[in-house]
Amino acid sequence: MGLGHEIGSAGAGPSQPRPASSAEAIPSSAFPDQEHPALIVREPVETDAPSIGTVHVRAWQKAYRGGLMPDEYLDGLFGDDRAQMWAEGLRRPPRATFARFVAEDDGGSVVGFVTVGPADGELNSSEGELYALNVDPDAWGRGFGQALLLAATDALSEAGFREALLWVHPGNERARAFYERFGWGSDGGQRQEEVLGVLVPEVRYRRPLGIDHDFASTAVDSDAVGVLSIGLRLPVLETAT
Repeated sequence: MGLGHEIGSAGAGPSQPRPASSAEAIPSSAFPDQEHPALIVREPVETDAPSIGTVHVRAWQKAYRGGLMPDEYLDGLFGDDRAQMWAEGLRRPPRATFARFVAEDDGGSVVGFVTVGPADGELNSSEGELYALNVDPDAWGRGFGQALLLAATDALSEAGFREALLWVHPGNERARAFYERFGWGSDGGQRQEEVLGVLVPEVRYRRPLGIDHDFASTAVDSDAVGVLSIGLRLPVLETAT
């Protein structure tokens, strides 16, 4: 693992990602406990990189502090470094079967992101993977995590995958409870992964795709919605060559 998987030429997939200019307003009826008219989820553009980098670092520093990752490592994370990584990845569109989305607040600021694609970045994989889903701590409990999760599972389904997986820190109990509420469950898989020099444990979750989930009927603890810095890997920013 590392900054992303090295992938060869673009592979064929059942469908192409949505155009980068698309934006989806998810109605408030999907999240009855939230106080906002709509949530905007769209594909990111290169100018979003600084905002995404800031969200990326702030989410990790909040979610993983207190023993899940070393504090000295978290203190050494900088938004500018992650912004550069994102800018490089966003200069080109994603490969077929990969997708990435950001969520905006009422003022148009990016407050969260999600990235998905084939499991382990392998183009011939029959399974999809939710690589990363981070929400800025100031936006926790407002439904952005739910909106991004919905966009992620929809994108994987549209890409032709029938099952998806994700990796999450075993100590991230709030995130685990969140995913379990939306049909994800542990399959017993475990691993130790090195993330930028830090060795961390992860457990694997799975969820069938192509099955409608009634988000409006799912009661979610608002505190759990935000702690979504899952799978400790950095987002896979696969792009077409």
